[in-house]
Formats: sequence, C-alpha cells, structure tokens
Amino acid sequence: MIIKEQQQQIASFTGRLLRDTFGKGPQASYALLGESHAIIFLREFFSPMERSLMQAEGEEAVHSLRESMMKEISPEVRRYIESITGEVYNEFFFDWNLSDHSGVLIGLKPEAFESADQMNESLQQQYEYKREVEEKVADLSEEAERRPDRVASVRIDKRTILIVREGILVAIEKKLIEMGHGYALKTAKRIVEKELFYRQDVFSSILHVNVQNIYVDWDFIYDKSTIVIVTDAD
Repeated sequence: MIIKEQQQQIASFTGRLLRDTFGKGPQASYALLGESHAIIFLREFFSPMERSLMQAEGEEAVHSLRESMMKEISPEVRRYIESITGEVYNEFFFDWNLSDHSGVLIGLKPEAFESADQMNESLQQQYEYKREVEEKVADLSEEAERRPDRVASVRIDKRTILIVREGILVAIEKKLIEMGHGYALKTAKRIVEKELFYRQDVFSSILHVNVQNIYVDWDFIYDKSTIVIVTDAD
C-alpha cells in the first residue's frame, strides 16, 4: 500500500472514531506519515454538546472533556496506525485550537528522539531557519519553566513544522505529577506556553510567514513535549 493510501485510510478512520465518540466528527481530516512520526490534522471539529458546555462552563471545560475522551480513544488510533503502516508509535500527543475548531494528533516512533543531538537522527533534517526556530523554542521554554535538555525539529511540509522537546520538567512539577495533579499542571503549562509562543509573532518573524496555529502537548512520563507550528503558504 502506498503512503498516500495509508494516509487516507488513517484520516478516514480517525474521523469516524471521533464522530462515534463525540457525536460529531471533523468536517475534514488528513494525515501525514513521516520517517519518525504520524500527524493527523482536524478541521471544523466541534460538537453541539461541546458548544453548550463552553457556553455554560467555559473553554477549559471542553479541554477537560477532550482530555478524558482522548485518553480512551488514543490507543485505538495508535493501534490502527500501526496496523496500517507496520510501524510502532510508542508516544501519542494531541492539542486543539477551540477558537477555529481545529486540532492535531501526533504519533512518534520510538527512535524519533532517542538521540536528537546526532546528525543522523530523523528529526534533525535541515530546513531554512531551523536553528533559529529551535533556539527560540529553547529560550521561550526557559522563560516558562526551564531550558530543555534537547530540542529537535523537522519541516513536515511547506506549512508545518514539528518540534520535539525533551527534559523540560522542573522538580516541583515532577512532584505535582507524583501527587496526582498532572492535568492541572498541563492546563497551566498550555496557557502559559501558548501565550509565550504567540506573543509578538515570534515565529512569524523568524519564518517570514504568518503563523496560523501552534499546537502544544506534553508526555509527563517521558518528560517530553511536542509543538506543531502551522503557517500560511509561502
């Protein structure tokens, strides 16, 4: 099966699963398979139930609902991707922009970030402004919590950059997670980091193109985080 067919099947399966889970699936979904990753983009994904929930309890209530639901269905998405590709994806991330009803799901292969300081690492492919992007991510991460041990990135297509950070948690955050406050920590980190990442169009000025969306998620077990930057077409 060629990659294009695999991508179409993964996108269709994910769309159906989200519809069955939330009562309304995304208007459009598409998947991109790479050497180290699988990424699924969602457009116009916002159910009537979620709209009512947001009106009654605010945006964070929708994030909480999706966090709970995605914990249930993420393993199913991952298993399907693995069955289609024959590859293993041991980590799974997701994030949403509720204002424009978009979202992204990210699967990483085990080798995606095992040795990101090595030039043959799959996430070390060169692209224009790569060094500047990774340095800015490290600087902003340090402003939010601490400077990551490692930052690596790859341009997925003309409009999309995938960034992976490793080693970002400080001691007090690790203790909060140990005490069962992982979701509260994730909520706080999402608010703080997105404010920093969108502040003064820092990535637009580096890439010389308008940034449409920035998606961020964390895996506290592996002390790792993904960032997806989506821009306008050049």
